[in-house]
Amino acid sequence: EDYGAALYKLFILKDKEPVDVITIMEKTTQKLTVRPYPTKANANVRWTSSDETVATVNSDGAVTAVGVGTCKIYADNNYS
Repeated sequence: EDYGAALYKLFILKDKEPVDVITIMEKTTQKLTVRPYPTKANANVRWTSSDETVATVNSDGAVTAVGVGTCKIYADNNYS
């Protein structure tokens, strides 16, 4: 049945395993990647941090803890 919209998901991976939460020490970096589902979905994402005083993320998905606290890291493949 056609619902008029496709469902796409991005799975966030650390060390090739799906993750919901990561904990990192201040001044350290962890690399995140994405795995799109279905595989034809856009895997080119824009990474952003909800609070760059806590953690920054670069365009390659490298998350660096810069302060104490909690924030969310987003991978968005619906941007222009």
